[in-house]
Amino acid sequence: MSLKPATKYIFIAIFLEFYFAFLTLFAFGIRSLDNQLILPIFIAIVTTYWVGYQLGEKFPWERYDSIRILFGIVFQFLLLLTMLLAGWLCLVIVSVFDRTLDTNDVLTAILLLIIGTFIFGGIQTFVIGLWLGYKLNTIEKIGELTFVNNLQMEYTNYKEPKLFGRYITSSMIKPLLEKHTFENKILLGKSVQGNSISLYQKGNGRTKILIWSQMHGNESTTTKALFDVLNYMTQNPSELENISMFFIPILNPDGAEVYNRMNANEIDLNRDAYDLSQPESQCLRKAYKLVQPDFCFNLHDQRTIFSAGKTQNPATVSFLAPSYNGAREINHTRKKAMEVIGVMNAMLQTKIPNQVGRFDDSFNLNCTGDMYTSLGTPTILFESGHYQNDYAREQTRKYISLSILEALAYINQNEVTGKYYKPYFTIPENDKLFFDILIRDDFYGDNNHIGILFKETLKNNEIHFEPYIAMIEDLSNHYGHQERKLSDFFTKPISKKDIEKELNLRDFGFKIA
Repeated sequence: MSLKPATKYIFIAIFLEFYFAFLTLFAFGIRSLDNQLILPIFIAIVTTYWVGYQLGEKFPWERYDSIRILFGIVFQFLLLLTMLLAGWLCLVIVSVFDRTLDTNDVLTAILLLIIGTFIFGGIQTFVIGLWLGYKLNTIEKIGELTFVNNLQMEYTNYKEPKLFGRYITSSMIKPLLEKHTFENKILLGKSVQGNSISLYQKGNGRTKILIWSQMHGNESTTTKALFDVLNYMTQNPSELENISMFFIPILNPDGAEVYNRMNANEIDLNRDAYDLSQPESQCLRKAYKLVQPDFCFNLHDQRTIFSAGKTQNPATVSFLAPSYNGAREINHTRKKAMEVIGVMNAMLQTKIPNQVGRFDDSFNLNCTGDMYTSLGTPTILFESGHYQNDYAREQTRKYISLSILEALAYINQNEVTGKYYKPYFTIPENDKLFFDILIRDDFYGDNNHIGILFKETLKNNEIHFEPYIAMIEDLSNHYGHQERKLSDFFTKPISKKDIEKELNLRDFGFKIA
């Protein structure tokens, strides 16, 4: 079991306290009651370690630094009091049931326990408390996390009702953009098929943040979230007064129109940052040069196959602070991105605990995030993933919008130096452990598990989720967003070949408008 740093420090302090307490007891010659002391000592140890574990694991130390030294001292004295009370109670109980024990011995032991605890123990406790407070103060602080926690009940007030589902195009967002006022609008250029790509500015603060969505045309969740954020900024302009948000709502309008990852030339724009072979890539680079941003937010969707680490929790939201070189070294630029990600993750853990993942940071200069990080701009990859029973990704949309707002607020309220980057590494790296449907073989055991995935297809302006068998093998270490048993479909064991022939996959399909 992995313990948080605060828990480890508290455990060490408890150990030191008991160690010196034993020395104090022996110094006072309390040996005749050795057998009777076993129970109170055991109860005191169990109690204090349990309290220490709860405080270390559940108290948000990364949010506060002003109280840590004081807490260290107070905690140690409370620990001392707990030891005293546990010892006194158990000695009294023992004296009641053990008739052979001399009452005077018990009273003497209690008196010596009190004297030893509060006179001699007080000095050691103060010193250990100072040490604990100092160690707790070394924990990385990632800022106050109250912004989004105050917003959650208000989400429906700024959620954009005109955008829903998975199919989002330029024509759908055009009237929404027209209802907003912007500090600036710049036509960056045209797509392969001649669709306009524009940059919009919201806010006049000194810190500039460049955001783009739907670089992949079929990744629309973040576009919905971006308009939620835009609504919030319009309603509450003073709360984000120190930043300017520059955003491209749909970078790949041609791909969005046909619900395709690629652009009209079948080029992945997120593999074109160095070559700049496509007009859409050139538009983004033009925006980057015009804005000269302090931060970049690269917004995407991820597949349903990803888990948050090697767990049965889906990676509902994932982040990455991209590398700037092949060695994947951590420089000042990456640390800034990591610090902001740490803040967003801490907020999300209060909403969707253990459902946040971190992408692999392998370096590719043709990837947009890697390119802009190498140019010295802290860049954050946002990935919208799967939430339970949410193929429309309306819940995920909410968590992405909250994440963007949390990041904007943190940057607005703080000077991001990169000092508090370490919490980033508490986020587990994504793994590929999920299928949309997993049919477990309850005939043979682990032989014929069936892993089914959905292929997303655009038909009549609706997204159809068409199932196909991705694997038939031992998938005992994998999970399904929906899980069934093979005996739900067949009355007897069946071969892999016959499964593919006889399993009616059409029953699993559905569509989203």
